[in-house]
Amino acid sequence: MRDYISVFKNTDRLRINSFASGVDYSLDESVMKPTVAVDCMNFRFDNGALRQTTGLKKGRVENALSVWDFTRYDAKKEQYVTVTMFMAEDGKIMYLDPDTLQQKVLGDIVFTSPPVTVNYRLYDEDVIIMCSPTDYMVVWNGVDSAYSVPSSPFISSLAMHYERLFVTTEGEKNAVWFSDDLDPTNWNAELDEGGYITLIDDRGRSNKVISFLNYIYIFRDNGISRLTAYGDQRDFYVGNLFVSSGKIYADTVTVCGDKIYFLASDGIYMFDGVSTQKILSNLDSVIVGGTPFAAYYEGNYYLATRLKGEGRGTENNGLIVISPSSYYLVQGMNITRLCPTSEGLYAALKDGRMAVIDDSGSFFGEPLHKKWVMPKTDFGITGLKILKDLRISSTGKAKITVESDFGKKEVSVNEGVNRFFINLMGHIFGIRIESDCAEISLSRMSLSFKR
Repeated sequence: MRDYISVFKNTDRLRINSFASGVDYSLDESVMKPTVAVDCMNFRFDNGALRQTTGLKKGRVENALSVWDFTRYDAKKEQYVTVTMFMAEDGKIMYLDPDTLQQKVLGDIVFTSPPVTVNYRLYDEDVIIMCSPTDYMVVWNGVDSAYSVPSSPFISSLAMHYERLFVTTEGEKNAVWFSDDLDPTNWNAELDEGGYITLIDDRGRSNKVISFLNYIYIFRDNGISRLTAYGDQRDFYVGNLFVSSGKIYADTVTVCGDKIYFLASDGIYMFDGVSTQKILSNLDSVIVGGTPFAAYYEGNYYLATRLKGEGRGTENNGLIVISPSSYYLVQGMNITRLCPTSEGLYAALKDGRMAVIDDSGSFFGEPLHKKWVMPKTDFGITGLKILKDLRISSTGKAKITVESDFGKKEVSVNEGVNRFFINLMGHIFGIRIESDCAEISLSRMSLSFKR
């Protein structure tokens, strides 16, 4: 080794001042820049440093299949109150008393599927309307006994639009139903009451309805249709906007401010009401299906799905969080449903537990394993060289593994400014950063080479 060192006289220093370039799963390592990771899980990089991502903690509701809010005007208190409601594992509908937070049962109401819900002003009182693909509609005003509407269809998604409730249903799924004007409990198919619109073409089944920008948008297996629905149902009109090359996952279709985001089998899309744009193509190959579900909360699109690289099967094992300016990936969470509430964004887990998403970087207090992997590269320095030292600043403990075609070396990172003498020879180098700290920030990494 000493004979080689005498040959290497020139020094080059590579500085990675920012990790904000993110991760790319679509390119071959040989053509990637060292500032772009080939794999990055449970680290966020939006401010340039590697930091902990989303975690999960206990909320007021700990065991449930779904959670939602019911906001109503309380005449006795002369103010609006928000009641947290949820579906228990046995199908009973529960709620938290807004004064004592004690759990109470909503009469003898039982659902066999997690409901979709909407708040509505019905007959001059606030009500919560609950529906599911396997149960009739249930209505509750927060005071009297809840009641079911046996004339309603079995509803898989719903959208309130110009005082009518538009829904997709279970079964053949070739139609969009709508209720009577000003009465979402009236489903009589008459010209002056409720009705349905049949959609039969190559876009497939109607799976989800969204009220957006004065229209009803119908998300189907392989496309999007737009329903113009003002006033009299005789003036309703349907037009087609988009045909997808992949299947659209209905449970991921979510209004996010002035855009709609959704996942299809060929990637993530953004829709503005007229045109559709594919986004984050760098993540296409890491998304491998599962049973995707999404929600919008405090400016971010949360997508629970299956990510490549951990376990097998079709269960969700990860979460992709997308903001207007960045994104990050979390692995190690079996989320089946996401539920925005006034308390926070609830996540229903496969094991029946319910948790609230936070920024702890932990799963119920257990730190998530974090990793950032640099592509194997020559750093733009051709030929044989020696990686002399590596420097990095950190607020927590981590491990860095440096590997070349000549060998491998591991070093332990502590709080503060770290400098390691690597002295590893090679043509191609790869660097892997891992941490089991709950909260951490890594920045200002630099490498010194002799050539």
